[in-house]
Amino acid sequence: MNDPFDSSPDLVKLSEDPKEIEKYYKLISENLINKKSKENFLVNYNNESLYKFAQGKVADLILEFGVACFSMYIMNMPLWANYSNNHKGICLQFNSENDKDFFNFLGPIRYQENLSQIEFSPISDADELGKIFFRKEKSWGYEKEIRLLKDFKGKSHFNKSALRNVIFGYNAELDYINKVYKAVKENYDDVGVYRLEKPTTLGKLVFTEIIIK
Repeated sequence: MNDPFDSSPDLVKLSEDPKEIEKYYKLISENLINKKSKENFLVNYNNESLYKFAQGKVADLILEFGVACFSMYIMNMPLWANYSNNHKGICLQFNSENDKDFFNFLGPIRYQENLSQIEFSPISDADELGKIFFRKEKSWGYEKEIRLLKDFKGKSHFNKSALRNVIFGYNAELDYINKVYKAVKENYDDVGVYRLEKPTTLGKLVFTEIIIK
């Protein structure tokens, strides 16, 4: 993440509700099958020490999630400059309706003046932690970001029909364009390939379709 406060574990606080902590303690102790491990847990942990231990593991829990970032607004010059290597890269345009399973946890970022701590109850409301990934400080609002959240990291494959267009920045090199164009046309049906033309009029972007024979 390029924002130090984005999805920060410092903004997640485990619930201090005694009943919630007791549930957590009971769940762990009951699920320890190994007798020695269970005895060690009961000797070394009480509700207070378990709470401190669990709070320290929040960062590890957050790092288990995978996040993909998108924007709702393709005609956004700062995004092209920042995220496509100064207009040398590409933009992939998707239709999430064509692969609802892949895009099942997709949502807009909420831009806030102040990012307060989220209270997380891992037993009673485990889904609450997901909110940490869908909010950013207000100054990032120009990105108009939407995010896809997965409960794992690494590669995840989308249905080919979900990809609508591939768009190159105006500084993309010809060799790069040719390689990507070939890969798209050989592996995808009905996917458009375009190039963003270097703007000549303020506030207006022009996309030209690429056709290589």
